[in-house]
Amino acid sequence: MSTGIINSQPKLWTANGVGFILCLYYFVSFAHYSPEGATGLPGSVQQHVQGMMALATAALYYANVKKTKPIGNIGVITNLAMYASPLAAVKTVLASKTSDAIPLPLTVASLLSCILWTLTGYLDMKDAYVFAPCAAGIILGLMQVSLKLVYKESVKEDQRKTNLSPHLNSREVRLFKKK
Repeated sequence: MSTGIINSQPKLWTANGVGFILCLYYFVSFAHYSPEGATGLPGSVQQHVQGMMALATAALYYANVKKTKPIGNIGVITNLAMYASPLAAVKTVLASKTSDAIPLPLTVASLLSCILWTLTGYLDMKDAYVFAPCAAGIILGLMQVSLKLVYKESVKEDQRKTNLSPHLNSREVRLFKKK
């Protein structure tokens, strides 16, 4: 987003600004409603906040001194980590022979976003900082979708009745509703 502002590229800062706000909302919601010790994130919520603060501080510093290459590198690394993070579930999927650990809506949305950004970055902007991590995201997204197709979800009876996430049980949901 900072690179888009410095280089006067509204395509980058508007789309990524909206995406940032939505991701921040999702993260805050996750942190608020997840049970203590939830396994939805590698590391703790505090570690994620510290990491985001470090990235934001670095990006703001480089934006202030008008250096776009380090900001681009931060963006590439962050994008690759984001697109690869659901692959942490591969071990679980292969061991359990179910794809419960892979969120299909998020995976499909990420895959579509990667396709569109790869096309925009390559054909319109001609910017490797935009299209390269998204092209890698396409490959990683296709791997996740293929795992979802090969290993079906196992839906438990109480999840069918209450439409719960496979990682929550009825007792945990009742606790959330009391908050």
